[in-house]
Amino acid sequence: MNVHSPEPSRSDAERAIDVLRRWLAGASDAEKASVDEELVRQFSPAALAVLSREYPEDFTVDDAYRAGLPDLQNGPASLIRGAKQDIQHVGISNFRLPIRYRTRDNGDLTLETSVTGTVSLEAEEKGINMSRIMRSFYAHADRSFSTDVIAAALEDYKRDLDSFDARIQMRFSFPVLVPSLRSGLSGYQYYDIALELVERDGVRQKIMHLDYVYSSTCPCSLELSEHARATRGQLATPHAQRSVARISVEMTEYTPRLWFEDLIDMCRAAVPTETQVMVKREDEQAFAELNAANPIFVEDAARLFCERLAADPRIGDFRVVASHQESLHSHDAVSILTHGDTFDARSIDPHLFGTLIHRGQTGRCDVALRLTGPRARAKPAIMIDFRPIGYVIGLLVTALGATMVFPLGLDLALGNGEWPVFLEAMAVTCLIGAVLAMTTSSGVDGGLTLRQTFLLTAGVWIVLPIFGAIPFLIGATEARLVDAFFEAMSGMTTTGSTVFSGLDDLPEGLLLWRSMLQWFGGIGIIVVAMVFLPELKVGGMQIFRSEAFDTAGKVLPRAAQIASRITVIYAALTVICFLTYLIFGLGVF
Repeated sequence: MNVHSPEPSRSDAERAIDVLRRWLAGASDAEKASVDEELVRQFSPAALAVLSREYPEDFTVDDAYRAGLPDLQNGPASLIRGAKQDIQHVGISNFRLPIRYRTRDNGDLTLETSVTGTVSLEAEEKGINMSRIMRSFYAHADRSFSTDVIAAALEDYKRDLDSFDARIQMRFSFPVLVPSLRSGLSGYQYYDIALELVERDGVRQKIMHLDYVYSSTCPCSLELSEHARATRGQLATPHAQRSVARISVEMTEYTPRLWFEDLIDMCRAAVPTETQVMVKREDEQAFAELNAANPIFVEDAARLFCERLAADPRIGDFRVVASHQESLHSHDAVSILTHGDTFDARSIDPHLFGTLIHRGQTGRCDVALRLTGPRARAKPAIMIDFRPIGYVIGLLVTALGATMVFPLGLDLALGNGEWPVFLEAMAVTCLIGAVLAMTTSSGVDGGLTLRQTFLLTAGVWIVLPIFGAIPFLIGATEARLVDAFFEAMSGMTTTGSTVFSGLDDLPEGLLLWRSMLQWFGGIGIIVVAMVFLPELKVGGMQIFRSEAFDTAGKVLPRAAQIASRITVIYAALTVICFLTYLIFGLGVF
């Protein structure tokens, strides 16, 4: 006889749910893990409660509440899903922050930093608290980074995460001001660099990676082109292409330390055909000559880099990965050279050579720090270099001081007692101008940028009237500072206004100085800029443009020619006006 159990009633179901809910409220995580996951999710006390849909703005977390928060990553081994196996690297990738880096010339450079960090995880551990990586690193983020600081961050990282092995890698674009080959211009070259600190089985290694971008002219194509020219009179051009070498070096404890700039210099010495930043026609021609003098196969590149790296005692193991991105073929030519065990690997990442394609500079700086493996990247903010501006202003101030010899000589010749005024003013002006020019002369390796040009123009109109006002300040006028500055500014801007009364009674030297300031303001400063600045590798036409002249359709090709013509015309007009005034009865002053 078949016995059928009665169908459970609604009350039976409610009693069963109540029993299950009360059991879940007191069960441990391990006990819950043994029950169907969906059952736990649907019938836990939290799921059955009436939930608020309003965000609690006034809710605060205390220690007791924080201690009661679930932490699945630090749960028991029973919560592990999949094989219970050691994990060599687990962490986070690409969190960003600005970091200061030390440079070889004792400076600091702040670069945007992308950080990646990992540690090892033992087979019986469920996981790690990822946010601790960021907290450990941020504790050191306000320091100027070096390998010692990275090591301190690594120690904190291991301690906070209770791990044995860890890796930090910091990747960034490092800006270096690079001069052009012949024109004297300069521009910022960005080098993708990564710092890496690896600790495994108690052994710590410091590693630096650098991407060096250069031009490679095919030696075979060069010979074939020369053969066509020599035997058939046929013009032919050898093919060349942008190429990239990723240099990875283990840094030893040898002193002095290996700087970023040192590794860059080694690459330039090995393969001098680095791609250029600022290029004029003479630079382009020089680059063609440089490539013809240094034709190179991808095998040659790897060995040339190797020769330089192996000779430096600050470098232990190293690896060179070179990619010549062919302009002749539809494929690339590649090579890998390793020295030592650190970078030796049987397998090659299938995307390795694809990461060597540089698509041009973005002007940003991206740094990655990684406590476990590959590096991240950084990019800098370009700041204005005020040294060229200070240098040019210093020269102009010195020149202004030198012109005070004319009113000084006039007062001496006429027996006026005001000549010491110009002697003192000339000494102060020339001294300050010369000191300013000498202390900023190191910055005049290339031309002025457009932004520097506008700053220079504004600076000239502020600084020169200050020094031009000194004779008025200490001379017969005994002017107040504001009146002396107004008089000098009025002259240099050719406004013609004056705050002095009884001009006819002033010493001739001061009257001559007022006239000279107006003469300088009319055209003198612009002429000086256009004539002399090109000799300092600074574009005179930029000053001309910033003075609101339209030079797009200029007739004369060179700034110096334009300046000389303007000077002749301006001087002639001055003499004509002077003679005209004399003819009609005006005195010399």
